[in-house]
Amino acid sequence: MEFDTEAFGTVVQVMIGASEVGSVKPLVKEGQRVRKGDEVAKFQYGGSIMATLFGSGAIAFDDDLMANSQNAAETLVTYASSLGRATGKPHAHAPAGAKEHRKGRKHDEL
Repeated sequence: MEFDTEAFGTVVQVMIGASEVGSVKPLVKEGQRVRKGDEVAKFQYGGSIMATLFGSGAIAFDDDLMANSQNAAETLVTYASSLGRATGKPHAHAPAGAKEHRKGRKHDEL
């Protein structure tokens, strides 16, 4: 789905429904010795996800999202959770950030 917003410019949401495995959780550390039959990882089920895409520079992401991303960790985000704050610089190519829109035209007029 694609949305044109005043604050963020164009925002795209992509829903991805995974069937079966959502992720794999390693149970051993790099370099750790394992033997035949040792459990080395677990499959975790329920891998559906929603990706929200913003134009470059349109959002300042919340600190927890940034920290988890830098640590390659997943972040549980529920409906109405904060992702960040608008920077006031909608993406230049987004209809909501276009000059015509700033002159008072409504979204449905673009």
